[in-house]
Amino acid sequence: MDLESMSSQLARLRMLGEAIGEEVDSQNELLDRIQVKAERTNARVKDQDKQMKKLLGSADKEEEQPSLPSVSKKRILYNAVKSAF
Repeated sequence: MDLESMSSQLARLRMLGEAIGEEVDSQNELLDRIQVKAERTNARVKDQDKQMKKLLGSADKEEEQPSLPSVSKKRILYNAVKSAF
């Protein structure tokens, strides 16, 4: 292998390395955006879970009224909240 051939192979390797580096940077940016969106979604799910527990907790407090069984109240409330989202 002569010096010119080696130089050309090294130039090609350099170009490939730079292209791989650019692709890695691009993929990292995508991963960062996905992570931000996942964190937002996680926060929203936690908030909705708290709201659901609060609503279901208030349904438990209404058990003293014998109009509907507790399970039915919870199911009605759950379905109403579920359809709202």
